[in-house]
Amino acid sequence: MTEKKITMKAIVVTDQAAGTAGMKLLERPKPQAAINDVVVQVYASGFVPTELTWPSTWTDRLDSDRTPSIPGHELAGVVTALGYGTAGLSVGQRVFGLADWYRDGTLAEYVAIEARNLAPLPGDVDFTVGASLPISGLTAWQGLFEHGRLQAGQSVLVHGAAGAVGSMVTQLAREAGAYVIGTGRAADRQTVLDFGAQEFVDLENNAMEDVGGVDLVFDVIGGDIGKRSAGLIRAGGTLVPVVGPAEARPADGLAVDFVVESDRAQLSEIVQRVRDGRIRTNIGNVSTFDDAVAALNPTERRRGEDNHPRSSVRTRGGRAYLNRPPPGFFVPSCAPQDVRFGSKADIDACPSDVRFTPQSGHRLATRAFPRRCPALHSDREKRLHFHLSRWREVASTRERVSRIGARISNWVPAHPDPLPSGSGSRKRARERDCSLLPISSL
Repeated sequence: MTEKKITMKAIVVTDQAAGTAGMKLLERPKPQAAINDVVVQVYASGFVPTELTWPSTWTDRLDSDRTPSIPGHELAGVVTALGYGTAGLSVGQRVFGLADWYRDGTLAEYVAIEARNLAPLPGDVDFTVGASLPISGLTAWQGLFEHGRLQAGQSVLVHGAAGAVGSMVTQLAREAGAYVIGTGRAADRQTVLDFGAQEFVDLENNAMEDVGGVDLVFDVIGGDIGKRSAGLIRAGGTLVPVVGPAEARPADGLAVDFVVESDRAQLSEIVQRVRDGRIRTNIGNVSTFDDAVAALNPTERRRGEDNHPRSSVRTRGGRAYLNRPPPGFFVPSCAPQDVRFGSKADIDACPSDVRFTPQSGHRLATRAFPRRCPALHSDREKRLHFHLSRWREVASTRERVSRIGARISNWVPAHPDPLPSGSGSRKRARERDCSLLPISSL
C-alpha cells in the first residue's frame, strides 16, 4: 500500500525568460526537515522581483538545474518540525528570518530552512512586519555597521531613502547618531524626512554634488547615480552599493560589495528596535495568497471569492509579502472550567470557550487537564479532541505537575497533524489521552 504524499500550495517558476509572468500557483510536496533544519509554516513571506534574475533561483551550488523552484526568501511563521541535531528553536515557536538563496523559498505554505537562519519573533510583533524585516533590515545593518563602519557624528548619503532598504538605512543611521541626507523623487520628500533624514535631495531637480563630501554613501540605485556618488566620498570614507559591484570607486576611500547574510543576533537587534518604536517598516498593499500571482503581475486580474483568505500578499515598493492569518484554536464545551487562555492576569476572567491565536502570543494555562476527554459530539469537537490527543504526555495528573514543579501556564499547544479520515481512526483518537507539549518561552 503506497503512502499518500502530503502536499502544499506554492508559487513556482520554471522559465527564467518569462519573469513574474511565468509564476504559477501549484501543489508541491511538503518539505521535510534535514539535519539542522526546521520546517516552518509560513504566515508571511517576502519576494523581490529581481530574484528571478539571480542564478541561485535557477541552479544549486553545483550549478545544476533545480527547477521548478519556489522563490521568496523573507518569512515569518511558526516552527512545525525539527530536523536531527537542531538546537535553539522549538516546535510551536514564532520565528522570522532569511532563507538560503540556493534552496526553495518562502512563497509557499511551508518551507524547510536551517535553524541558524531564523530568530525568535516576539508575540507582540505581527507576522507581516516580521517578514518585512530580514532583507531590508539585514542589508541596512550590515552595510552600515559591518562594511561601512559607521560612527556617530559621521554623514551618510542614502539613495532611494523612501524605499524598503533606504528607509531602514535612514532610520538605523539616524539612531546611530549620523547626519542623514536622503535622496529620491520630489514626491518622496516628506516620506524621507518622516523616516528621520535631516536633508532631502531631489535627484530630478537638484544637483547631488551640492551636498558636499560625506563619510558614507549607501547606494540602492546604481548606474549614473552610483558613479557620481563615488566623487562625494571623503578621504577614508566608504561607498556601499547594494545593486551590484561599484562601477566607480572613491579616490581616497573604499567601495564595499557584499551579499547580505542571515544573522540571528542582528535580526534580534532589529526586531527589538521595532518593538521599542525606534524603527518602523514600510508596507503597502495586500492581496490573498491565491491571488499572489496576479498581484505580482498587475496586468493580470483575478477576483477573489473568499472573504476570509487563508493568506495574503503585501506589496511594498518592489516587494510582495505573503501573509497567512494564524488559525484559531477552539476549546469545546466539554473542556474543564479551569482551562483559560491569555496572560496570567486574564486567566481567571476568561471563559473556557475561546479561541487561541498564536499571533497574539498568549499561552495556554490550566490547573489540571483531564487525562481522558468526555464524549464529543460535533465534528468540530471531534477534531479538537484528536488535536489534544496528539500532544505528548508530560503531565497526566495534577500530582505529577506539582511533583515536577512545572507550571502549565508556561506551555503552549503543539501543532498537530490533521485528523485522519475513517470512523475507526476517529474512535481510536477519542480513546487516547490528552496531554501537553512544552516549548521554550518566546
